Amino acid sequence: MFPEKTKYPDYYAGSYINSDNELVVLVTETSSDKYDSLKKAAKSEKLMIKDAKFSYKQLNKIMDDINKYMVAHQKSTDELFSAFGIATLYDDKNCIIVKMKDLNDERLER
Repeated sequence: MFPEKTKYPDYYAGSYINSDNELVVLVTETSSDKYDSLKKAAKSEKLMIKDAKFSYKQLNKIMDDINKYMVAHQKSTDELFSAFGIATLYDDKNCIIVKMKDLNDERLER
């Protein structure tokens, strides 16, 4: 919806195509001005708008922080770091899911 180098509006929280093949745009705040702006950007009147907690900027900042941490600790022997699997931003859920591997109480106690 927005070109990669475009700065996202502060209220924009992501977008996805739902199971009915409709464009769904997540926003952190709603108003008729924002709705009109989104319709114009999407070049469509058919647009579902849903409320979300986190802006896309916030989620991308967290992903950037996770990626920087991973690069900085590539050679780490830290147990928690070695249990890290993957982090993924899910637009449709407005969240980041971090998957860990082989993480259990014993490993956390080390």
